Amino acid sequence: MNVLICDDDASTRFVLRRILAQNLGWNVVESGDGVDALAQLSRRRFDLLLLDLEMPALSGFEVLEVLRESESLREIPVVIVSQERRPEVIMRLREQHVAGYLLKPIHAEQVADRLANLRLKPRVHTGPRGDISNLHLSRGAPSILVDGNLDYRQFFLAEAERFGPVRVAESAASAVAQFRKSPVDVVFIGTQLGVMNVETMVRKLREAAGDRPVRVVCIVNDAKAKEEAARLGCDDTMARTMVPSVFTSEFRRFVKPSGPVAVLQQMLPEFKNAAMRSID
Repeated sequence: MNVLICDDDASTRFVLRRILAQNLGWNVVESGDGVDALAQLSRRRFDLLLLDLEMPALSGFEVLEVLRESESLREIPVVIVSQERRPEVIMRLREQHVAGYLLKPIHAEQVADRLANLRLKPRVHTGPRGDISNLHLSRGAPSILVDGNLDYRQFFLAEAERFGPVRVAESAASAVAQFRKSPVDVVFIGTQLGVMNVETMVRKLREAAGDRPVRVVCIVNDAKAKEEAARLGCDDTMARTMVPSVFTSEFRRFVKPSGPVAVLQQMLPEFKNAAMRSID
C-alpha cells in the first residue's frame, strides 16, 4: 500500500509514518501542505491519503474538493486526521465521502486498527501514469508481448521485430516476472493470459515499475473491448489483426521514429512558426 500523509505538523507526520511503516508495513510519502499534496498525487499513484484539515495555502477541505472533481483521483480513499469535533464539520466531510476520521492526538493502536479495518486494496490504474508520450519501441528499447495464442505471437514477433526487439510471454504471470527482472517501456497485452487477468496484470506492472512510467497497450478485437481496456488500466489500444499492412499501420504508433523522420519531427515546430509568420 502506498500512502500519502498530508499534514503541516511535522511531529504528526512522523508519528503516522512510524505507525504505518512498522505496524502495517505500508510505504509512506509525506507532504507538508495541500499544494504539494496535489502535486504528489498528480505524479504518482497512492492507495490512501491521510489528510489534515487546517493547513496553510490550501486547506484539507480544498484538497478534498479538487480530488472529488478530478476524473482520475476522485475515488482515492481519504482519511481525515484532525482535532476538529464540530458536528457541522463532520457532516460536511461525510458529504465528501471520506473513508474515515482519526482524532488528534494520535494513538498508535487506534490508528493501526482503524486503517486495517478499512480493508483497503491497491488502486487499479485508470489512466496514463506519468509522461508516457515518449515511451516507444526502438532498436535500443525492447518491449514485451503477452498472448496465449502461439500463431499470433509468431505473427506479432515477425512483424514487430522489423522495428525493434520484442520479448514474448505465454501468460500474464510470465510477463510480469519478465518485467520485474528487466523492465521495458512498452508492454503489449493480448488474450488468453492464463490465470492472471488483465486488471491484475496491469496493477502488478505498475507496482513493479514504481516511479518509472510504463506504457501498457491492450490488443483488442472491437470497440467494446477498447472501452473495457481503458477501465482495466491500459494506456492505449491497438487493433488485433494478422493482416501485415493493417498491423504495421497500428503498430507504428508505438515505434520511436528514427533517421530523417525523427529529424523532420524535431524541425516541425520551426516550420510551423515560420508558416505562422508568413501568414501574419
